[in-house]
Amino acid sequence: MKNKKWHDLRKNPKDLPKNNSTVLDENGDKIEYIEYGKWEVYSEYYERYIEVDPPIAWCEVPIFEE
Repeated sequence: MKNKKWHDLRKNPKDLPKNNSTVLDENGDKIEYIEYGKWEVYSEYYERYIEVDPPIAWCEVPIFEE
């Protein structure tokens, strides 16, 4: 597994992932960055994506390699 860099949005609010990217938030939960500061997560309750507040930090989802 490659080490991924954490991006702290409190220090640099413009350090955003690519549009329509799924990343991990500071809690390790998957969150999707749409664009223009809009973030969404999939809600099992509503069975659709819902808009959420921006995370404090994010990192790329790790890729496991053999």
